[in-house]
Amino acid sequence: MALAWSLLACAVKPHEAPPPPPEPLELVRDTFLFQGEYGWYFYWFALIGFTLANGKSILGEKTEINFFHGLALQVMTAYGGSSICAVICGRPVAFFVNESLAPVSICTYCALYYARSPLTSFMNSVLGSIIISIAYETMRVHVLMNCAGLAANTLTSFISGAYPVPVAGPLVGGILGGCGGAFLPADKGLKPLENGTNWRIASAVLMSIWIQMSLRDPYSKELITQLAPVLAQQKWCQFCAIAFAVLCGTASVITGFAPLGPNPLIIKRAPQEKAKKA
Repeated sequence: MALAWSLLACAVKPHEAPPPPPEPLELVRDTFLFQGEYGWYFYWFALIGFTLANGKSILGEKTEINFFHGLALQVMTAYGGSSICAVICGRPVAFFVNESLAPVSICTYCALYYARSPLTSFMNSVLGSIIISIAYETMRVHVLMNCAGLAANTLTSFISGAYPVPVAGPLVGGILGGCGGAFLPADKGLKPLENGTNWRIASAVLMSIWIQMSLRDPYSKELITQLAPVLAQQKWCQFCAIAFAVLCGTASVITGFAPLGPNPLIIKRAPQEKAKKA
């Protein structure tokens, strides 16, 4: 009898309504943050585009490079900034922790090395350059945020008490992660700064400051939340950084206008030859 009453109670119990579907902008936000229904797919898209952009840069600068030399440069350029940050913080480097990084980097480099002409032609097209820019900038901001978070979490117990949260470590860590391997390999040194900063370095500075102020600094975070209550959620603060990099970076690729310095992804198209005079 008790079993019958239990079954009857379960039968008449109202079913819980399924959660409402996310709003379109929330769906876009979660996708770019590698979360939600499509986040996993977008992660692979961004990672492949990120490594393709690095491989194209290496093979474009040194067309006759040895395969293994270029492969080493590919890994160093793609993950060099995050590796330096991890070493400084006493943590394992990213491509040892995330097993997808090294295989994808190797595969994309091999594809570029052995099918350089068709892949480079597509990446130099308007559509290809836009796709690569979106993928590259998305992954670059994720690396920046991960490095800043790594530094903040590692250094929290070592702060002197002069300020409630670590500042220098997260800022420098974010810049190292977001510069896109600008200072690697080591023979480059500080050469990228000889003619001023480029888009990647300047934008990494701005985004690193934004992440610090909107997510970690208690005083600026409170002020930002008062001005824009939606930014009380960490996801929206992170999405703002990604949107800035993707929109500004892609706009500079399309128009060639780069107020924050040269964007290495801008395709330098040869001017049309003038008609010969009769």
